[in-house]
Amino acid sequence: MHLLVVEDQGVFAEAMAEELKAAGHEVDGPARSMEEGLKLARKRKPELALVDIGLKVEGDGIMLARMLWLEFEVPSLFVSGSREEAVANADLAVGLVEKPVAPEKVVRAVEAARAVLHGDPAPAGPSELTLFSHRPRPPSDAPGLH
Repeated sequence: MHLLVVEDQGVFAEAMAEELKAAGHEVDGPARSMEEGLKLARKRKPELALVDIGLKVEGDGIMLARMLWLEFEVPSLFVSGSREEAVANADLAVGLVEKPVAPEKVVRAVEAARAVLHGDPAPAGPSELTLFSHRPRPPSDAPGLH
């Protein structure tokens, strides 16, 4: 699966990207900011973006997930400690992987997210994963995105 990783915690971001690559995924990033994430997505559209909600530089992860969905119809999987904010923006994402989480568990979360995106039963993910049980809504159907 072609993934975009947007995470500003350097060591965690690199470890997550390496685990995903080792599992056979194509990984762009890690990007450290919203702008960097958008640049990578424009170069090569990913199938799924792993997005930290609490980006500290140039915008936030919610704004990035919204832009990725509106511009490219790329769904996101939030990787964040901000559960309430993730659930409040569930229309933009397939699920949430709650931090702290071991990078290798993100691989299992991506497999579960892939199943949801393809309409298949999701395999058991890590305990840190909450699937929102749906594909994000098409941009034309999502409230407040016009």
